[in-house]
Amino acid sequence: AYARMPVADADFFAFLADVLAPYVYDLSAPELARLCRAFANAAVYSEDLFDALCSEAKQRARTFGALDALTFIDALSRVQVSLPEDMLREDSEVIRELAHRVAVGLGTLSPSELIRAFKALVQLDYYDRRLVHGKLCPALANRLAQLQGPSAFAELIDLLNCLSLLPAQSQRSAELTSTTLAAIRSKGYPLTGRPEPKALALLVQSLVQLGQDDEELYELVGSAITQGSASTPSQQTARQTTAQPHSLLSLVSDEELEELHQALALATSPSAKARLSVARQAITTELKRRKALDAATTHGGIDAETDPEL
Repeated sequence: AYARMPVADADFFAFLADVLAPYVYDLSAPELARLCRAFANAAVYSEDLFDALCSEAKQRARTFGALDALTFIDALSRVQVSLPEDMLREDSEVIRELAHRVAVGLGTLSPSELIRAFKALVQLDYYDRRLVHGKLCPALANRLAQLQGPSAFAELIDLLNCLSLLPAQSQRSAELTSTTLAAIRSKGYPLTGRPEPKALALLVQSLVQLGQDDEELYELVGSAITQGSASTPSQQTARQTTAQPHSLLSLVSDEELEELHQALALATSPSAKARLSVARQAITTELKRRKALDAATTHGGIDAETDPEL
């Protein structure tokens, strides 16, 4: 619960790591999973604690249910991607054991949880062909239509990205890719809620990686960047009955803006360039505007001609 607070005390978690490491043997499988998740949420890493957690989880892997196993590997994957290269962990044995527990209970997991499992395995660089192509892809294909909620757009793009990063493709993964692309087109960019710049950047990267020159999705990305909402035909009626959202570019962070800029540069096909040209120009203009504003602020004042909106 404390790890979910907006500001978690890193010193407090570092103290807890030292205290808890010798006693993880006394925790149940769900408690091991929740403890791993808490430290991932707090973004605090202790090698001794995670060594103890992984060792204990490996020994008691058979006591993990599918959801507890997913919680553990999901947290472990988030810790792994946050570590510098010289500190990356080697946990292939416990990952293999817990991935098997997830596979046994795939039928009990929701579409969102299946995507989380796929994403965690990809981030942990764990690839089991039988698990991915024989079990995970069919399970997702059967239940993808049930994916709902405000995060569905971002989750679909996470799934597409996972598929794009597979070391080998199969008929089942290719079919799931087609189903995922169709679902993204159908849902379109969210009309309400916080902008999804990272999802848009990841969508372009995934399309390029998969070799999918999807004109409609490139059009969706370009429209979302320049107008703040997608202009696919299926959304026209909805847009007429909702308030026009703020421009996406005015709401994203500098890091997100640069990430979008780099992603769009990857799309080099003629059709992609044509549909993303206005978005590229808008991003370049916004980057220049922010640099000018930073320069004006650094020199002690803001010039109205530098930033007419202020």
